[in-house]
Amino acid sequence: MKKNYTLTSSVGEHSFVSTASEGSSSVQNEWSNNRILVVDDEQKIVSAYSDIFCPEAVRGDKLKSLLKEFNIQAEESVSSFQLDSVASGMAAVEKVKRAVELGKPYAVIFMDVRMPPGIDGVEAAEMIRQIDEDVYIIFVSAYSDYSAYEMQCKLEKNMLLIPKPFEGDSIRQMAYTLCMIWEREHSLSDEHQRLKSHSKLMEHQATHDGLTGVYNRHYLNTVLEVELSRAYREQTSVGVLMADIDWFKRYNDHYGHLEGDRILRKIAKYLASTVNRAADFVARFGGEEFCIVLPNTDRAGVEEVAERIRLGIEELKIEFTQSDTAPWMTVSVGGTYCIPESNEKEKVMEQVLSTADRLLYEVKKSGKNRCLVESC
Repeated sequence: MKKNYTLTSSVGEHSFVSTASEGSSSVQNEWSNNRILVVDDEQKIVSAYSDIFCPEAVRGDKLKSLLKEFNIQAEESVSSFQLDSVASGMAAVEKVKRAVELGKPYAVIFMDVRMPPGIDGVEAAEMIRQIDEDVYIIFVSAYSDYSAYEMQCKLEKNMLLIPKPFEGDSIRQMAYTLCMIWEREHSLSDEHQRLKSHSKLMEHQATHDGLTGVYNRHYLNTVLEVELSRAYREQTSVGVLMADIDWFKRYNDHYGHLEGDRILRKIAKYLASTVNRAADFVARFGGEEFCIVLPNTDRAGVEEVAERIRLGIEELKIEFTQSDTAPWMTVSVGGTYCIPESNEKEKVMEQVLSTADRLLYEVKKSGKNRCLVESC
Protein backbone atom coordinates (compact mmCIF):
# COMPACT_ATOMS: atom_id res chain seq x y z
CA MET A 1 0.00 0.00 0.00
CA LYS A 2 1.26 3.45 -0.86
CA LYS A 3 1.46 6.29 1.66
CA ASN A 4 -0.17 9.48 0.48
CA TYR A 5 0.54 12.61 2.53
CA THR A 6 -0.58 16.11 1.67
CA LEU A 7 1.45 18.73 3.53
CA THR A 8 0.49 22.39 3.41
CA SER A 9 2.61 24.89 5.28
CA SER A 10 1.64 28.37 6.40
CA VAL A 11 3.48 30.12 9.25
CA GLY A 12 3.94 27.13 11.52
CA GLU A 13 0.67 25.48 10.55
CA HIS A 14 0.41 22.16 8.73
CA SER A 15 -2.27 19.81 7.49
CA PHE A 16 -1.82 16.08 7.03
CA VAL A 17 -4.25 13.78 5.25
CA SER A 18 -3.41 10.09 5.52
CA THR A 19 -5.47 8.00 3.11
CA ALA A 20 -5.76 4.38 2.13
CA SER A 21 -4.98 3.11 -1.35
CA GLU A 22 -7.61 3.20 -4.07
CA GLY A 23 -10.30 0.57 -3.67
CA SER A 24 -9.82 0.21 0.07
CA SER A 25 -12.72 0.30 2.47
CA SER A 26 -12.78 3.26 4.84
CA VAL A 27 -13.43 3.21 8.56
CA GLN A 28 -14.75 6.72 8.02
CA ASN A 29 -18.03 5.04 7.19
CA GLU A 30 -18.18 4.11 10.89
CA TRP A 31 -17.35 7.59 12.04
CA SER A 32 -19.04 10.90 11.79
CA ASN A 33 -15.79 12.58 12.81
CA ASN A 34 -12.19 11.43 12.47
CA ARG A 35 -10.67 14.92 12.53
CA ILE A 36 -7.64 15.33 14.79
CA LEU A 37 -5.72 18.49 15.68
CA VAL A 38 -2.09 18.31 16.80
CA VAL A 39 -0.83 21.30 18.78
CA ASP A 40 2.95 21.25 19.19
CA ASP A 41 5.75 23.70 18.41
CA GLU A 42 8.33 20.99 17.57
CA GLN A 43 8.28 19.91 13.95
CA LYS A 44 9.80 16.52 14.73
CA ILE A 45 6.89 15.79 17.09
CA VAL A 46 4.39 16.84 14.44
CA SER A 47 6.11 14.55 11.94
CA ALA A 48 5.93 11.72 14.46
CA TYR A 49 2.16 12.16 14.67
CA SER A 50 1.86 11.96 10.89
CA ASP A 51 3.78 8.67 10.92
CA ILE A 52 1.62 7.34 13.75
CA PHE A 53 -1.57 7.98 11.80
CA CYS A 54 -0.39 6.82 8.38
CA PRO A 55 -2.53 4.05 6.79
CA GLU A 56 0.10 1.34 7.27
CA ALA A 57 0.24 2.03 11.00
CA VAL A 58 -3.53 2.28 11.32
CA ARG A 59 -3.84 -1.21 9.82
CA GLY A 60 -1.85 -2.75 12.70
CA ASP A 61 -2.97 -5.81 14.61
CA LYS A 62 -3.48 -3.93 17.88
CA LEU A 63 -6.06 -1.73 16.20
CA LYS A 64 -7.92 -4.78 14.91
CA SER A 65 -8.04 -6.15 18.44
CA LEU A 66 -9.52 -2.86 19.61
CA LEU A 67 -12.15 -3.00 16.89
CA LYS A 68 -13.07 -6.50 17.97
CA GLU A 69 -13.66 -5.24 21.53
CA PHE A 70 -16.15 -2.73 20.14
CA ASN A 71 -17.84 -5.44 18.02
CA ILE A 72 -16.93 -3.63 14.81
CA GLN A 73 -15.93 -5.67 11.77
CA ALA A 74 -12.59 -4.38 10.52
CA GLU A 75 -11.81 -4.50 6.81
CA GLU A 76 -8.43 -5.73 5.64
CA SER A 77 -7.67 -2.31 4.19
CA VAL A 78 -8.66 0.68 6.24
CA SER A 79 -8.93 4.10 6.51
CA SER A 80 -8.08 7.66 7.08
CA PHE A 81 -7.53 10.08 9.87
CA GLN A 82 -7.77 13.76 9.02
CA LEU A 83 -4.94 15.57 10.75
CA ASP A 84 -4.26 19.28 11.11
CA SER A 85 -1.47 20.81 13.13
CA VAL A 86 -0.60 24.20 14.58
CA ALA A 87 2.43 25.37 16.53
CA SER A 88 0.89 27.53 19.25
CA GLY A 89 -1.96 27.64 21.73
CA MET A 90 -3.63 30.70 20.19
CA ALA A 91 -3.42 29.17 16.72
CA ALA A 92 -5.17 26.11 18.13
CA VAL A 93 -7.95 28.25 19.57
CA GLU A 94 -8.49 29.95 16.20
CA LYS A 95 -8.36 26.61 14.38
CA VAL A 96 -11.02 25.09 16.64
CA LYS A 97 -13.20 28.19 16.34
CA ARG A 98 -13.01 28.08 12.56
CA ALA A 99 -13.73 24.34 12.48
CA VAL A 100 -16.85 24.79 14.59
CA GLU A 101 -18.02 27.68 12.41
CA LEU A 102 -17.65 25.48 9.33
CA GLY A 103 -19.58 22.65 10.98
CA LYS A 104 -16.48 20.42 10.91
CA PRO A 105 -15.38 20.22 14.56
CA TYR A 106 -12.44 18.19 15.74
CA ALA A 107 -13.00 14.96 17.64
CA VAL A 108 -9.57 14.86 19.32
CA ILE A 109 -6.84 17.38 20.08
CA PHE A 110 -3.32 16.33 21.08
CA MET A 111 -2.05 19.33 23.02
CA ASP A 112 1.53 20.02 24.07
CA VAL A 113 1.69 21.81 27.41
CA ARG A 114 4.73 24.04 27.00
CA MET A 115 4.81 26.19 23.84
CA PRO A 116 6.66 29.45 24.55
CA PRO A 117 6.40 32.37 24.15
CA GLY A 118 2.59 32.36 23.95
CA ILE A 119 -0.10 30.79 26.11
CA ASP A 120 0.54 27.23 27.24
CA GLY A 121 -1.56 24.19 26.42
CA VAL A 122 -3.62 24.38 29.61
CA GLU A 123 -4.65 27.98 28.91
CA ALA A 124 -5.40 27.12 25.30
CA ALA A 125 -7.55 24.17 26.41
CA GLU A 126 -9.56 26.41 28.72
CA MET A 127 -10.30 28.77 25.82
CA ILE A 128 -11.09 25.89 23.46
CA ARG A 129 -13.53 24.42 25.95
CA GLN A 130 -15.55 27.66 25.73
CA ILE A 131 -15.83 27.12 21.96
CA ASP A 132 -16.31 23.35 21.78
CA GLU A 133 -17.30 21.48 24.93
CA ASP A 134 -17.32 18.08 23.21
CA VAL A 135 -13.83 17.78 21.73
CA TYR A 136 -11.46 15.40 23.53
CA ILE A 137 -8.28 17.18 24.61
CA ILE A 138 -5.24 15.00 25.28
CA PHE A 139 -2.43 16.80 27.10
CA VAL A 140 0.95 15.45 26.05
CA SER A 141 3.39 16.59 28.72
CA ALA A 142 6.85 15.97 30.08
CA TYR A 143 5.74 17.72 33.29
CA SER A 144 8.29 20.44 32.70
CA ASP A 145 5.94 23.22 33.80
CA TYR A 146 3.42 21.37 35.96
CA SER A 147 3.78 18.42 38.27
CA ALA A 148 1.80 15.28 37.51
CA TYR A 149 -0.53 16.11 40.41
CA GLU A 150 -1.05 19.68 39.16
CA MET A 151 -1.88 18.41 35.68
CA GLN A 152 -4.37 15.89 37.03
CA CYS A 153 -6.08 18.67 38.98
CA LYS A 154 -6.50 20.69 35.79
CA LEU A 155 -8.26 17.92 33.87
CA GLU A 156 -11.94 18.55 33.19
CA LYS A 157 -14.62 16.95 31.03
CA ASN A 158 -13.21 15.10 28.00
CA MET A 159 -9.60 15.79 29.01
CA LEU A 160 -6.86 13.18 29.37
CA LEU A 161 -3.15 13.22 30.13
CA ILE A 162 -0.32 11.17 28.66
CA PRO A 163 3.40 11.64 29.35
CA LYS A 164 6.22 12.19 26.90
CA PRO A 165 7.77 10.20 25.36
CA PHE A 166 4.74 8.33 24.03
CA GLU A 167 4.24 5.14 22.04
CA GLY A 168 2.70 5.32 18.60
CA ASP A 169 0.33 2.41 19.18
CA SER A 170 -1.05 4.00 22.35
CA ILE A 171 -1.61 7.37 20.67
CA ARG A 172 -3.22 5.80 17.62
CA GLN A 173 -5.54 3.54 19.59
CA MET A 174 -6.48 6.36 21.93
CA ALA A 175 -7.38 8.56 18.97
CA TYR A 176 -9.35 5.80 17.30
CA THR A 177 -11.26 5.01 20.49
CA LEU A 178 -12.07 8.65 21.21
CA CYS A 179 -13.22 9.25 17.65
CA MET A 180 -15.64 6.35 17.98
CA ILE A 181 -16.83 7.57 21.39
CA TRP A 182 -17.33 11.07 19.94
CA GLU A 183 -19.47 9.60 17.16
CA ARG A 184 -21.50 7.46 19.53
CA GLU A 185 -22.08 10.31 21.95
CA HIS A 186 -23.28 12.55 19.14
CA SER A 187 -25.44 9.81 17.69
CA LEU A 188 -27.08 9.40 21.09
CA SER A 189 -27.43 13.16 21.43
CA ASP A 190 -29.01 13.40 17.98
CA GLU A 191 -31.36 10.55 18.79
CA HIS A 192 -32.27 12.21 22.08
CA GLN A 193 -33.06 15.45 20.28
CA ARG A 194 -35.06 13.57 17.65
CA LEU A 195 -37.10 11.81 20.33
CA LYS A 196 -37.55 15.07 22.21
CA SER A 197 -38.79 16.81 19.06
CA HIS A 198 -41.07 13.89 18.27
CA SER A 199 -42.44 13.97 21.81
CA LYS A 200 -43.17 17.69 21.51
CA LEU A 201 -44.86 17.11 18.16
CA MET A 202 -47.00 14.32 19.59
CA GLU A 203 -47.91 16.48 22.58
CA HIS A 204 -48.86 19.35 20.26
CA GLN A 205 -50.96 17.07 18.08
CA ALA A 206 -52.71 15.68 21.15
CA THR A 207 -53.66 19.10 22.47
CA HIS A 208 -54.12 21.27 19.37
CA ASP A 209 -56.60 21.37 16.52
CA GLY A 210 -54.90 20.27 13.33
CA LEU A 211 -56.62 22.84 11.10
CA THR A 212 -56.64 26.04 13.13
CA GLY A 213 -53.68 25.60 15.50
CA VAL A 214 -55.66 26.56 18.62
CA TYR A 215 -56.35 24.00 21.34
CA ASN A 216 -58.73 21.13 20.63
CA ARG A 217 -61.94 19.96 22.30
CA HIS A 218 -60.21 17.20 24.25
CA TYR A 219 -57.70 19.55 25.83
CA LEU A 220 -60.46 22.09 26.49
CA ASN A 221 -62.08 19.58 28.84
CA THR A 222 -58.80 19.14 30.72
CA VAL A 223 -58.17 22.86 31.09
CA LEU A 224 -61.75 23.68 32.04
CA GLU A 225 -61.71 21.03 34.78
CA VAL A 226 -58.52 22.55 36.20
CA GLU A 227 -59.88 26.10 36.10
CA LEU A 228 -63.20 25.14 37.67
CA SER A 229 -61.39 23.33 40.49
CA ARG A 230 -59.21 26.37 41.08
CA ALA A 231 -62.23 28.68 41.02
CA TYR A 232 -63.96 26.45 43.57
CA ARG A 233 -60.94 26.44 45.90
CA GLU A 234 -60.37 30.18 45.63
CA GLN A 235 -64.06 31.10 45.26
CA THR A 236 -63.41 33.19 42.17
CA SER A 237 -65.50 33.53 39.04
CA VAL A 238 -64.64 31.75 35.80
CA GLY A 239 -66.15 32.76 32.46
CA VAL A 240 -66.85 30.70 29.35
CA LEU A 241 -67.76 31.99 25.88
CA MET A 242 -69.06 30.13 22.84
CA ALA A 243 -68.45 31.95 19.55
CA ASP A 244 -69.99 30.66 16.32
CA ILE A 245 -69.42 31.98 12.79
CA ASP A 246 -72.75 33.09 11.31
CA TRP A 247 -73.99 31.40 8.13
CA PHE A 248 -70.74 29.45 7.77
CA LYS A 249 -72.32 26.62 5.79
CA ARG A 250 -73.38 29.15 3.17
CA TYR A 251 -69.83 30.50 3.09
CA ASN A 252 -68.43 27.03 2.48
CA ASP A 253 -71.02 26.28 -0.20
CA HIS A 254 -70.34 29.54 -2.05
CA TYR A 255 -66.57 29.99 -1.66
CA GLY A 256 -65.50 26.36 -1.26
CA HIS A 257 -64.15 24.35 1.62
CA LEU A 258 -60.53 25.38 1.10
CA GLU A 259 -61.50 29.01 1.48
CA GLY A 260 -63.64 28.04 4.45
CA ASP A 261 -60.64 26.38 6.08
CA ARG A 262 -58.57 29.51 5.48
CA ILE A 263 -61.23 31.63 7.20
CA LEU A 264 -61.37 29.25 10.17
CA ARG A 265 -57.62 29.65 10.60
CA LYS A 266 -57.92 33.43 10.33
CA ILE A 267 -60.72 33.61 12.91
CA ALA A 268 -58.81 31.28 15.27
CA LYS A 269 -55.68 33.42 14.97
CA TYR A 270 -57.70 36.54 15.73
CA LEU A 271 -59.31 34.95 18.79
CA ALA A 272 -55.95 33.78 20.13
CA SER A 273 -54.49 37.28 19.75
CA THR A 274 -57.54 39.03 21.22
CA VAL A 275 -57.91 36.84 24.30
CA ASN A 276 -54.40 37.62 25.41
CA ARG A 277 -54.08 37.11 29.18
CA ALA A 278 -51.68 34.30 29.99
CA ALA A 279 -54.39 32.23 31.69
CA ASP A 280 -57.05 32.75 28.99
CA PHE A 281 -57.67 29.81 26.71
CA VAL A 282 -59.06 29.42 23.16
CA ALA A 283 -60.14 26.07 21.70
CA ARG A 284 -61.99 24.90 18.64
CA PHE A 285 -65.16 23.33 19.98
CA GLY A 286 -66.20 21.82 16.68
CA GLY A 287 -66.94 22.92 13.12
CA GLU A 288 -67.11 26.72 13.09
CA GLU A 289 -67.59 27.03 16.86
CA PHE A 290 -64.91 28.18 19.31
CA CYS A 291 -64.82 28.12 23.10
CA ILE A 292 -63.00 30.70 25.22
CA VAL A 293 -62.20 30.09 28.90
CA LEU A 294 -61.65 33.20 31.04
CA PRO A 295 -60.33 32.39 34.54
CA ASN A 296 -60.90 34.87 37.36
CA THR A 297 -63.39 36.89 35.27
CA ASP A 298 -66.71 38.30 36.44
CA ARG A 299 -69.80 39.19 34.39
CA ALA A 300 -68.49 42.57 33.28
CA GLY A 301 -65.25 41.01 32.10
CA VAL A 302 -67.03 38.23 30.21
CA GLU A 303 -69.33 40.73 28.50
CA GLU A 304 -66.40 42.96 27.58
CA VAL A 305 -64.46 40.11 25.96
CA ALA A 306 -67.56 38.82 24.15
CA GLU A 307 -68.29 42.21 22.61
CA ARG A 308 -64.64 42.74 21.74
CA ILE A 309 -64.66 39.45 19.85
CA ARG A 310 -67.89 40.25 18.02
CA LEU A 311 -66.75 43.72 16.94
CA GLY A 312 -63.26 42.50 16.07
CA ILE A 313 -64.56 39.86 13.66
CA GLU A 314 -66.74 42.48 11.97
CA GLU A 315 -63.77 44.79 11.64
CA LEU A 316 -61.84 42.09 9.77
CA LYS A 317 -64.25 42.88 6.91
CA ILE A 318 -64.21 39.36 5.48
CA GLU A 319 -66.49 39.67 2.44
CA PHE A 320 -69.59 37.48 2.67
CA THR A 321 -72.34 38.53 0.25
CA GLN A 322 -74.47 35.46 1.00
CA SER A 323 -74.92 36.45 4.66
CA ASP A 324 -78.36 37.64 5.72
CA THR A 325 -76.79 39.56 8.59
CA ALA A 326 -74.12 41.80 7.05
CA PRO A 327 -72.05 42.08 3.84
CA TRP A 328 -69.12 40.59 5.73
CA MET A 329 -68.52 37.78 8.15
CA THR A 330 -69.97 38.03 11.68
CA VAL A 331 -70.09 35.88 14.81
CA SER A 332 -72.63 35.20 17.50
CA VAL A 333 -71.45 34.81 21.09
CA GLY A 334 -73.08 33.16 24.08
CA GLY A 335 -71.37 33.40 27.44
CA THR A 336 -71.67 32.49 31.07
CA TYR A 337 -69.80 32.86 34.34
CA CYS A 338 -69.98 31.33 37.78
CA ILE A 339 -68.32 30.78 41.12
CA PRO A 340 -68.53 26.98 41.45
CA GLU A 341 -70.48 25.81 44.48
CA SER A 342 -69.32 22.23 44.07
CA ASN A 343 -66.05 20.51 43.25
CA GLU A 344 -67.81 17.90 41.11
CA LYS A 345 -65.80 18.93 38.08
CA GLU A 346 -67.63 17.01 35.38
CA LYS A 347 -71.03 18.13 36.61
CA VAL A 348 -70.01 21.79 36.87
CA MET A 349 -68.26 21.68 33.50
CA GLU A 350 -71.35 20.26 31.81
CA GLN A 351 -73.48 22.97 33.41
CA VAL A 352 -71.15 25.77 32.26
CA LEU A 353 -70.80 24.50 28.69
CA SER A 354 -74.50 23.77 28.28
CA THR A 355 -75.42 27.24 29.57
CA ALA A 356 -73.02 28.98 27.17
CA ASP A 357 -74.23 26.79 24.30
CA ARG A 358 -77.88 27.51 25.11
CA LEU A 359 -77.27 31.25 25.13
CA LEU A 360 -75.41 30.98 21.84
CA TYR A 361 -78.40 29.16 20.35
CA GLU A 362 -80.70 31.95 21.53
CA VAL A 363 -78.52 34.54 19.83
CA LYS A 364 -78.44 32.54 16.59
CA LYS A 365 -82.21 32.13 16.66
CA SER A 366 -82.88 35.81 17.32
CA GLY A 367 -80.86 37.33 14.48
CA LYS A 368 -77.16 36.54 15.02
CA ASN A 369 -74.24 38.98 15.28
CA ARG A 370 -74.70 39.84 18.93
CA CYS A 371 -73.68 38.68 22.42
CA LEU A 372 -75.69 37.28 25.31
CA VAL A 373 -74.15 36.62 28.74
CA GLU A 374 -75.88 35.21 31.82
CA SER A 375 -74.80 33.49 35.02
CA CYS A 376 -75.10 29.72 35.16
